[in-house]
Amino acid sequence: MGQAYHVSCVARPSVAKVLKSVSDAWCLRLVDGLPAFPDEAVPEEFNEIRLGLGGNMVTVKAVASGLSLVTWSGISAEFHDAVLRLAEALAKEANGRVEMGSPH
Repeated sequence: MGQAYHVSCVARPSVAKVLKSVSDAWCLRLVDGLPAFPDEAVPEEFNEIRLGLGGNMVTVKAVASGLSLVTWSGISAEFHDAVLRLAEALAKEANGRVEMGSPH
């Protein structure tokens, strides 16, 4: 089962800046439905991106109230913790908060 996280914030945080600040080595995989190039940076404006870490991925979607992060099924405890660290860093950057959603 996957997990949903919501980062509530008024202004969207810079995802690229946050990714540089976290200890996990996230890799951009998809931007608005198109594959990302290996050296491509996370754009400031996007509707949806996918980030990979190890063999897992998280979808980050821009929503009216902030950002929605959704993991795919079968995530490990380690990946859950990495996504939570990412969500918390995004919330901190935007003076927002993280809300846990229902599992997917």
